[in-house]
Amino acid sequence: MRAHLAGRAPLTASQVLDRVGAAEAVSGSLRRAERLSNRHWTLVYLMKNPGWTGRGVVVELRGRRGVVMIPDLGLDTPANLPFEAALDQDVTLTRPDVDLPELAVTFTISG
Repeated sequence: MRAHLAGRAPLTASQVLDRVGAAEAVSGSLRRAERLSNRHWTLVYLMKNPGWTGRGVVVELRGRRGVVMIPDLGLDTPANLPFEAALDQDVTLTRPDVDLPELAVTFTISG
């Protein structure tokens, strides 16, 4: 509509597809950058609060390894579970050990 009001021809279907494709290519990179930035600042928070304690929920199991989601932080992390756990089980997380360059964190876990 702006092109018409400015006296220019509207975009062709091909031009629209090219612009949509370019926008989609960039949006994936932006989402990844946002996720990495959020993780970075969450880990900085944990580094500044070494006494942090919180609740996690077991969301994936592979034997004694799994993934724990931390709702209060919006963070999930791989975990070595020191006991047999069940999916959706609440666990207590303490003593975060942060590796900021690798964007990794490990916690002490208790049931």
